[in-house]
Amino acid sequence: MDRFPAGQQPEKRKRSDLDSPELLQELREKGSQSNPDNAPSRRNFLLGGAAALAAMTSGMKLGDSDFHKKANELKSVLEKLYGVRIVMGPPHGEEHIRGDMTTLETYANTLTLISQEFSKYPLGMIRKVTGKRTLEVRVVDKLTSTATTASEVSAQEKEHPVTVSGLMEELGNGNEGTRITLNTSLQAANLRRTIHHELNHRFSREWEDWSRHTRKWARHNSTSVLNPYRPVPLGTKADAPTNDRRFLTLFASSSAEEDQAVCAEWMMTPRLHADFLERIENEQDGNIKAILAAKYDEIIDTYKRWSSGKIDAAFWHRIAEQGKKEKLLAAPRGATRC
Repeated sequence: MDRFPAGQQPEKRKRSDLDSPELLQELREKGSQSNPDNAPSRRNFLLGGAAALAAMTSGMKLGDSDFHKKANELKSVLEKLYGVRIVMGPPHGEEHIRGDMTTLETYANTLTLISQEFSKYPLGMIRKVTGKRTLEVRVVDKLTSTATTASEVSAQEKEHPVTVSGLMEELGNGNEGTRITLNTSLQAANLRRTIHHELNHRFSREWEDWSRHTRKWARHNSTSVLNPYRPVPLGTKADAPTNDRRFLTLFASSSAEEDQAVCAEWMMTPRLHADFLERIENEQDGNIKAILAAKYDEIIDTYKRWSSGKIDAAFWHRIAEQGKKEKLLAAPRGATRC
């Protein structure tokens, strides 16, 4: 899905969570718990939601044997814990996906970020989908693709690769599993939300009847029989605004599948979750306010069902509160509140 431009400058970071033995130990312990459906711990939530992704220890060289060992250990823990297959670089022989190999530093930092965002979900929720079909998570630098969704149809555009933030694809018509490809050129905050966006696609295709689901999301936007969704240009950025306030972004207006995935990524990202709630609260048009509220509630109901009740009201409350704190910390000093 084409959602963020590459080439943005990476965030300045001070320290890597890969250097934290506590994180590795917690992942090991979580994997050995007798109940695999335990909800995310408060530490895991804070790691995923509030803490910025830290960089490598100052002065550490790429290829350092100790650093390489830690990266490999985290990869092994993630694969055993969640049942995913993690691969670096674009797939061989598939021309629709292009990009470069990442540096060892970027690869390790991306594994840390993936572990933080995956840890927000009940373990069993991810294991349910990886237990049936292989889920491959591929990390690629400067990711571009000629793949397109039905909402972005243009034969001419399809011939030219465009920068994408992530892709979720069925492999072998779904019989061979699925693959999520992530663009490591993104800033950490954008890559975090992309993970949730693509996971939403994976969950939806596993558990939803999309003919019925599409009709439901269409009805959220309009009681008319007319399709509320319209194609968007290939290359539309994730945060491109739209004058149609029924949708969080222009990209969300392209299809029911993207509408849901954008709402989900906002709600799983604390700062954006707070923004979503503010949009609902500040909307002056009663009809649009009801539409946004219905989508918000739909995500809550859907994730509760998908997680067998583990993602509950308390889960969303923690994310919302964390988002409020992040917005306060980011506010200019001296700013007043009404």
